Amino acid sequence: MSYQGPQDQIKDPEVYREFQEVARGMAEMQKMPVFYAEPSKPRDGNFCICDGVHWNPLSDGVKRPIWYDEEASTWKAF
Repeated sequence: MSYQGPQDQIKDPEVYREFQEVARGMAEMQKMPVFYAEPSKPRDGNFCICDGVHWNPLSDGVKRPIWYDEEASTWKAF
């Protein structure tokens, strides 16, 4: 499912560009990779989907999107 947005109803070009950015961001979220092992060098704000079986950083056995919090040196659920 992709977000199309109300293209012909928006007259303000700045608002239209903002909707285009939202659509691009949603498209990128659909491409989120599934990881079966922790990335070797995670960086603050990295996000992915853990498979919940081979790699289960939240210890709940659930395949879910997560992000890396460098300050706490841990993976967290969205």
